[in-house]
This record gives sequence, C-alpha cells and structure tokens, in this order.
Amino acid sequence: MVAMDPVWKFLNSLEGFEFAAFWIAFLTLVMLVGFFLDYVMQKQGFGPYFNAIYVLGGVWLGLYVRFNYLQNNRLQLHDPFLSLGSVFAVTAAMLVAMAFVRNRTS
Repeated sequence: MVAMDPVWKFLNSLEGFEFAAFWIAFLTLVMLVGFFLDYVMQKQGFGPYFNAIYVLGGVWLGLYVRFNYLQNNRLQLHDPFLSLGSVFAVTAAMLVAMAFVRNRTS
C-alpha cells in the first residue's frame, strides 16, 4: 500500500467543507453511474445499487493497479490519463465479467 501514498495524502489533506463536498460529490457520482449502468445493461445488470458498489470497487481497484503496477515513465501517458484509463479499464472489466457470470447462472 506504499504506492497508494498519493491517494492517501490527497484524502488526508481534505478538511471541513472540502472533505464533505468531496465525499458527497464522489458518492453521488458513483450512484449516478450505478443508475446509468443499470439503464444501459438492463437484464445483464445487477440493479443500480449493486452496480454502484461494483463501480466503487472498480475505482479503488483501478487506482491500486495504477499506483502499484503501472509507472508513468514506462508508458508515454500523462498521470491523469493513466489514472483515469486504469480506473475505467478495471471497472469495465469487472462489469463485463460479472455480466458474463450473471448470464451463465440464470
């Protein structure tokens, strides 16, 4: 978890209104994405709340993969693009895998 220091430093530096605004905006955005994915995936989805939980897990897992396994100097991408790309890729892979599991079991 040493590689996740930039994320922990950012979260620990938030105080007062910034702390509340960040978490309210973050959780609201996660819920909106969960509802959007439920609309897009329809029968392959798991409902808006479980989709939101998968998205939340995908965000944290994507940041973990980015800071532990991808280095900025090896790939010719800037840091925000690398972070966003890893978050989107991991979240999409999780949702597609879970949709396949759902189709196989039902």
